Amino acid sequence: MKRHRSSLWGTSLVCFTLLCTTSCSDPGGTPGGGTDPDASTGPGPGPGPGPGNPNPNPNPNPLPGTLGMWARSNPGTTEDLLGVWGTAANNVLAISSLEVRKFNGTAWVVGPMVPEIEEGMGHRGGPPAVRSIGGFDASTTFLAAVTIPAEGSSDGGRGVMIKVMGMAGTVQEPMPNLYAARIWGRAANDIWAVGGDYAIHWNGTAWENRSTGLMPNSDLQGVWGSSATDVWAVGAGVFRLVGGTWTRVEVPGAGTANFLGIWGSAANDIWVVGNSAAQHWNGTAWSRAFVAANEIIRSVWGSGANDVWAVGDRGRIVHWNGEVWFQVASGSTETLNGVWGSGARDLWAVGARGTALHYTGGTGNGGGPRNTAIGPSTVAGEGRGVRIAGAPFSVCARKQDGTVACWGDNRAGMLGDGTLSTRYEPVAVQRLGDVVDVAVGQYHACAVKTDGTVWCWGTNRSGQLGNGESQGDRREPVQVMGITDAVQVGVGSAHSCALRRTGNVQCWGQNDRGQVGDGQNTNRAFPASVNANTDIVAIALGASHSCALRNNGGVECWGLNANGQLGNGNTMSSSLGQTVTGLVDAVGLSSGPNHTCAVRANGRVVCWGSNANGQLGNGNMTTPVSSPAEVFNLVDAVSVGMGANHTCAARKTGGVRCWGLNGNGQLGDGGTATRLQATDARGITDAVRLTGGNDFTCAVRGNGQVVCWGGNANGQLGRGMTTGATQPLAPVAGF
Repeated sequence: MKRHRSSLWGTSLVCFTLLCTTSCSDPGGTPGGGTDPDASTGPGPGPGPGPGNPNPNPNPNPLPGTLGMWARSNPGTTEDLLGVWGTAANNVLAISSLEVRKFNGTAWVVGPMVPEIEEGMGHRGGPPAVRSIGGFDASTTFLAAVTIPAEGSSDGGRGVMIKVMGMAGTVQEPMPNLYAARIWGRAANDIWAVGGDYAIHWNGTAWENRSTGLMPNSDLQGVWGSSATDVWAVGAGVFRLVGGTWTRVEVPGAGTANFLGIWGSAANDIWVVGNSAAQHWNGTAWSRAFVAANEIIRSVWGSGANDVWAVGDRGRIVHWNGEVWFQVASGSTETLNGVWGSGARDLWAVGARGTALHYTGGTGNGGGPRNTAIGPSTVAGEGRGVRIAGAPFSVCARKQDGTVACWGDNRAGMLGDGTLSTRYEPVAVQRLGDVVDVAVGQYHACAVKTDGTVWCWGTNRSGQLGNGESQGDRREPVQVMGITDAVQVGVGSAHSCALRRTGNVQCWGQNDRGQVGDGQNTNRAFPASVNANTDIVAIALGASHSCALRNNGGVECWGLNANGQLGNGNTMSSSLGQTVTGLVDAVGLSSGPNHTCAVRANGRVVCWGSNANGQLGNGNMTTPVSSPAEVFNLVDAVSVGMGANHTCAARKTGGVRCWGLNGNGQLGDGGTATRLQATDARGITDAVRLTGGNDFTCAVRGNGQVVCWGGNANGQLGRGMTTGATQPLAPVAGF
């Protein structure tokens, strides 16, 4: 899932227990006025598309805040790993050109030996060069290899299939040179291997050449089938075996694209990947979904129609949840050549320089560890790719088509429509598409595009737009310098941060409280690296502090700490990352201007920081609270959204509970009384993501609609008027 006007700030919210997150960046601040965009106050500053109907949106949705539990593993080699396959969680085999490594459920060990080939027929003796591994089960596991030409020989190498039996390999009859072969099996007597212009088939006894119909330069790279009579292959095009003869299948819009991988869950649910896109066959027609602009996607695998993974260049890992593609931080920038899993919660990706990444967290429905005690959300639709971010008096949302629309206060151009006019209904951010994440602060906003670049707009007096300048408002997006691999963006009052694919964080903008996290207190007009751990999977920004969720469930924060917002047990500010006390199982994170909350794996929520209006939900208004305190009356949260002085949580059931200040009805319970513990919002049963502002709250519903409630003086409810509401009302126009 996922996830006030204060005179300043902008927060980020990220929850992962479902699909979500931080597209929800919730700005907030302390109540009260101030019109200076850089002034500080207070102590410091319907079901979605299914298997046969994938999202037609050409822009993936990398779910920036998604908690990806991909962790590095040491396979015991620094050779390039070309592929991975296995038969069980304790029998995973990864190959380099000359060896096989095995993961036995505990550690990587030496795998089956590649047998030597006798010298002769134009090739050298010794082990052949391994190209692929695959099969059906432990008794039908094969290596596809090619002999190495002898010195001075004109022979280009000869193909050979090696059957793996335990720790040994037995050479089968020579085959055509399959080059970059791929192997796939449906049954012990129905295994295919393809490569170059050849397709061969294992019938349970021997390999047979089944290449009829394949033309020169087919350059086959992958194979998959839904049945013995319905087999597909990809390479310099898409090919289908019909009546024993391969025929080329036209893929509209593919042009001369080369496809490198194929996987399907059924005859009407097939994915092919390559270049920068994934193509989907629904049994009748093809549709395209970009998943990695300007990068090659090399391999695809899934556990089911709603759980498909693809990997490629520069550590790119993307996931299809049945509704949208989104990117997951991998912690690597190496080329990834293969992906395979024993199930939805146990996957491997391998690649260059001995890279092996292990995923152990998800439920196959969005990446990352979930609320394991309560299970995933029961809401259908998952918001259809809509991501929402709230500021003190304005809101921006990433729409299903990858564009961004904003509404509300626009005094510094933070709506990005080229004007300074308040907007009471959504308007499009100019010249901005292919967006996967968006965050809004008090007077500026930022977005991440599918190509990993970051774009910001609004006020820039502290360098918060990251374009190397510290002056001049920008009413339309400008590009942040030097970042091309972002997966999430967060925005504070006058600073911004981006989570990079490597698990590193870079920040820029105002830094008087150390909120940039580079160990200094000097403003930064372009990104600076944060001095924190490098296994970050999500970020959340407050007015003048920043927090990061680690891969191990811990949280680090830096910046202003006057109200205990760093969560480390004291109120001393720090320009270096500080570990939040006692938190080891966080799966979601969200920050208001001066407080932060985390969703734990058991569905409970803990909060810390300012509590002057009961926004921590711990039954009192004692402040500050400098270490995590549990929210009362809430045991099944899947995400949180923050306002300036209130907090809301989406529940597994789709219901919403809120707590804190309620003077404008921002808690949605139909009244205006402050609540010191979680209280039900009325009339909403299908929330998947939340955000808040100074005095209002918005929710994304499962069907992609956006509804808001609370104060509306600046049109922040998006209803074309300024009348407020004490409970969720009609959807925002255009959603």
